[in-house]
Amino acid sequence: MSSRQKGIVVWDPFVRVFHWSLVMAYAVAWATAEDGGGLHERVGYFMLALIGLRAVWGLVGSRHARFSDFVSGPRRTLGYLRSLLTGKAKHYIGHNPIGGWMILAMLTTLLATAVSGIQTSNGGEVWEDLHEGLGALSLLLLLGHVGGVLVSSALHQENLVGAMLTAAASPSIMFSVALSPAPSIVMPGSLAVMPVIVISIVSLPSTRPSAMMPVMSMFADVEPAGMVTLPDSGA
Repeated sequence: MSSRQKGIVVWDPFVRVFHWSLVMAYAVAWATAEDGGGLHERVGYFMLALIGLRAVWGLVGSRHARFSDFVSGPRRTLGYLRSLLTGKAKHYIGHNPIGGWMILAMLTTLLATAVSGIQTSNGGEVWEDLHEGLGALSLLLLLGHVGGVLVSSALHQENLVGAMLTAAASPSIMFSVALSPAPSIVMPGSLAVMPVIVISIVSLPSTRPSAMMPVMSMFADVEPAGMVTLPDSGA
């Protein structure tokens, strides 16, 4: 029986929770893009928190979650691309070299998108244009990622989407939970942090100037203390 039939340790719970949390946050961000109100801002902060946690997990997480496992050098990446074009792509457990660079590109772009979105609260068309451009780039990268998943699934007869949902790539290729060599306290601690982050971000007040307009209007007609209004002399 091959190792692929016995079962392969791939995606841990943190990676799967992170993945689908980011997917949902991205969908909400796009749905609220035109409004640009409080919900859109909070989702942006939530995505920043997710990316921060993923960056930490990429250093201390389970084997296939670590950047060192899927970030490849130019020679290895080009070699995989050549094998892919010939229809004889090497099978990788976890992300292949191209997929690894795609993950880094998406995380970096989403990070920049969220940061530029925060800066738009301070005004300035430059930040707004940059935010919109990065949003469009993130969508292109997302489509490329989905396309790569579908191609890889077809080439290697694996259900990679299912692997991110149920940890089972296909009926014959079972993917189990990967916990080692990460510290045992890190995994439950990281998962427990996520709902705390969500609650904290939802409780944040909106930072846009429009959110302060009702308060500012209360003081618009209030004269400073000590000031006396003189009658119009008609001059």
